[in-house]
Amino acid sequence: MNVPAPTASAPQRLMSLDALRGFDMFWIIGADSLVYALGRIADGLHGKSEAGGSLLYRLVKGLTDQLEHADWEGFHFYDLIFPLFVFMMGASVVFSLTKLIEREGRAGAMRRVIRRGVLLFLVGIFYSGGFTNAWPDMRLMGVLNRIALAYLFGGLLFCLFKPRALVAICAGLLIGYWALMTFVPIRDLQFTRASIARVAAEAGDTKTAEYFNRDSPNPSAVKDSPAWAATEKFFNATTNRVTGKFDKGYNVCDHFDFQYLPGRKYDTFFD
Repeated sequence: MNVPAPTASAPQRLMSLDALRGFDMFWIIGADSLVYALGRIADGLHGKSEAGGSLLYRLVKGLTDQLEHADWEGFHFYDLIFPLFVFMMGASVVFSLTKLIEREGRAGAMRRVIRRGVLLFLVGIFYSGGFTNAWPDMRLMGVLNRIALAYLFGGLLFCLFKPRALVAICAGLLIGYWALMTFVPIRDLQFTRASIARVAAEAGDTKTAEYFNRDSPNPSAVKDSPAWAATEKFFNATTNRVTGKFDKGYNVCDHFDFQYLPGRKYDTFFD
């Protein structure tokens, strides 16, 4: 009598996580373009007939507004997509690394985490023009780079520590970040184009003021940029210190980026 050989059962999937991943990827691959197209149609209807297109216009306008990032304060639906992806990555890491540690041990799991993290970071640099643009027109902290760093450090921590220790580390990171943002003094200078243009005008530097008052190239991506050099001069000349600031371009993180983050910054002075 022939007994059929046992077959390995298919790995179980967490359907809720798969569904959430599909929803997030739907927007990442460009579903917002569909909403923008509807917005243009609604604009046409609204222009032709105020009464006939008004309701549709308000509805679609609300949707298109939600698919733009909030400038600084506030929250739009579009601001959820990236952190949602990072959340799902973290949830997936728990399942994948647990099995990997059981199969290959902690050292093997850590090697894979490091290899994948470094590879994804390099892909992020490539995506940001790292192999086509001349330095410093290269962004080092793009979306893929941030995902790579989150995966790298999150994965290594998961491999090295037990759940109770991970909770303590998480709390320590949150409290430490709050303390740095609240109590570390920064120079009393706001890094926005309008603010730097105003400072330049007050200093009599009309050329730099005009540069930042118009839609000029990002000076962080220009080698030996006079506008960037002038901004550094204004920064070094600012002696007054402030603490507890959280405004755009006026906080510890943004000032740290200006001083120490090389390459092209997404928001001109910080990333």
